[in-house]
Amino acid sequence: MPKMDGLEAMQKIIEKWNEADRPYVIALTANALPSDRKKYLAAGMNTFIGKPIDFAQLEQALLQVR
Repeated sequence: MPKMDGLEAMQKIIEKWNEADRPYVIALTANALPSDRKKYLAAGMNTFIGKPIDFAQLEQALLQVR
């Protein structure tokens, strides 16, 4: 993202919405190491998908959206 990264965007989402109203956020990144996954989930993202995209994994993530 040109102006901020996903972690910064997630922080702004957390600041703006309370947990009950917060949008479902899927981290989609080429940084797919286990430590990256932990970092994105710890930041508040609901799930994590590494690139290249596995469409079955994406479908499963989308089925989890409330």
